Amino acid sequence: MTVEETNLAAVATWAALYNTDPDRMIDECYAVDPEVVAPEELRITDSATFHAMEKAGREAMPDRHSEVLSTAAVGDRVFVEGVMTGTNPVNGTPLRVHWMSVLTFADGLIVKDRTYMDWSVFKDFNRTAEYRAADAGLDLTATAGPTPATDRPTTTGATMTTAEPLPSTDSISAFYDIASQVLCELWDESFHAGYWESEADDSSNKVAADRMTDEMIGLLAPVDGAEILDVGCGIGTPAFRLAGAARARVRGISINEAQVVEANRRAGERGLADRVSFDHGDALALPYADASYDAAWAFESLIHMDRLAALREISRVLKPGARLVVADLLQTGPLDEADQELVRDGLQRMSASPMLTEAEYRALVAEAGFELEEFRDVSRHTAKMATRMVESTDRRYDEMVARFGEEAIELMDLIRSPAAQLPEMGYLLAALRKPA
Repeated sequence: MTVEETNLAAVATWAALYNTDPDRMIDECYAVDPEVVAPEELRITDSATFHAMEKAGREAMPDRHSEVLSTAAVGDRVFVEGVMTGTNPVNGTPLRVHWMSVLTFADGLIVKDRTYMDWSVFKDFNRTAEYRAADAGLDLTATAGPTPATDRPTTTGATMTTAEPLPSTDSISAFYDIASQVLCELWDESFHAGYWESEADDSSNKVAADRMTDEMIGLLAPVDGAEILDVGCGIGTPAFRLAGAARARVRGISINEAQVVEANRRAGERGLADRVSFDHGDALALPYADASYDAAWAFESLIHMDRLAALREISRVLKPGARLVVADLLQTGPLDEADQELVRDGLQRMSASPMLTEAEYRALVAEAGFELEEFRDVSRHTAKMATRMVESTDRRYDEMVARFGEEAIELMDLIRSPAAQLPEMGYLLAALRKPA
């Protein structure tokens, strides 16, 4: 049997035991102390807590039953879609919720279980492992378990707020260790969104990405001789285009050292090393003197940061009256609870901060001490990117796995996430000015 066939057979046993004997399921289908993750709800890394969680779940809904609808195996992973039915113990109403699990196997046993569903259907259960109540009898704190409802990230209306956890510098750097390589193959050497003039515009990814860079250059309006800071420079492609638009000096900075090495190599290869250079460092603690730059841009880099702290730090190194141009995600409409969960999980998996609405962004800019000169919702010009990325991923999936291994799978699964297709996932360009 192939690895895929072996793992699919194990999933059949796993599914059957879930309904008949969950304790056997844990002991026979999982490795010792597996990682069991429900994004935003729980993370368990020891078998004892796993057993306790399942016991609490059975007590909360004794008639629960899961049915597998479809399975697909790729290498050491199996993707499982199913539906859970049962009865709400509080009000006696029937319950039916779809779920999806990504199971990672090693030697025929599950070592990682990541499960997605609408967890809000369990919110009024008196005792469940999914929503840890005070009387649940489970202490999941040590294993980063689910947060009680009173402490969980909140929303204002249907807006994502900055109460969400923010990414760490280590997680951002680790994300780009593989993302830099895969995105170069699946998208373009510029890692930012493309700009299409209309729905009928069939420009290539590269042309669209360069056009977006040109939009940013137009907003920045660089002048010859200016000192310009590129915050979150990637491998330097936008900086090289910026340097070609004006006889300016561009200094880029990235938290990922491999990106910096590659960007400097490319600068030398292009004969631009005298005007374009790149440093390894943290944008929240820039290694530059106060008021040392004439202009700056943050090209999709603020998505990985505490935006307020980053804007204040960029302001510190800008001269009075200097301009900062930003490209960032934008929440263009309200999200229901299920879509909020999709977006929240997708952003966390790419080590990104929560999305903001236009009103929140304007308030952020003011709080950071900048004047907002221009705010452009360009979402209709970037809508093609999600589809293009999925098409490219589907076309080259096996090739990417063969070249870059398991880490590429996680990134490509993220690209395929339904969150990226939501119409509320928009895009903004903004021009800010530090007061003179």
